[in-house]
Amino acid sequence: MRSSTTSCFPKRNRPSGRFEVLSGSLTALVGDEERVVSAGETLVVPPGTPHQRGTITTHEKFAFTFGRVIVRARLPRGQGLWPAFWLLPESREWPPEIDLFEVRGQAPAVLHQTVHWRDPERGPRFETAQHIGPDLSAGFHEFRVDWSSDAIIWYLDEAETGRVTRRIPIVPMYLNAALAVGGDFAGEPDTSTPFPAVLEIDYVRVFQLKPERFPLGSGK
Repeated sequence: MRSSTTSCFPKRNRPSGRFEVLSGSLTALVGDEERVVSAGETLVVPPGTPHQRGTITTHEKFAFTFGRVIVRARLPRGQGLWPAFWLLPESREWPPEIDLFEVRGQAPAVLHQTVHWRDPERGPRFETAQHIGPDLSAGFHEFRVDWSSDAIIWYLDEAETGRVTRRIPIVPMYLNAALAVGGDFAGEPDTSTPFPAVLEIDYVRVFQLKPERFPLGSGK
């Protein structure tokens, strides 16, 4: 997930504060409405700026090299909404990057799964697997990525959606989840965009390969 957005938040609502646990789901909230209701629970959201962004990260808490990430989530629908889950280098030296999912809220059936790398001559580059499937805002779905030195393979609900076998990151990476508003990927929200908007995450599971099971290869 690399782009500018128009999302903003006051000091009292830093990105990590925009995630709450509602009815057992980790929930990202954006918008200036006073209340969010999820599965019968009500959370009061203080009014503030028109658009806020919810972000959570494991930087300096958890990072790994090679393994499997599984996320079960329900994504929001709406013009200009940008839910995403991705991996970044613990060193903060970008790229590389692995995107487990990115979706435009106005097209919730189109899933984007991407790997980013740096070309010595042309700079940052990326390769995206685009999958058209079910409406990801209509219910919970399971997103998965298997990452080794030989391949990155993406899945949706246990069905493979894409793979790459070159330019694979080989450095420790940490996890990020966010719901942004605006930016050049999703575009700006309009009067049809529902606020508050909610990204619900049921669980995140990470399985790391043991060193003796790392496939041979340079990742290039």
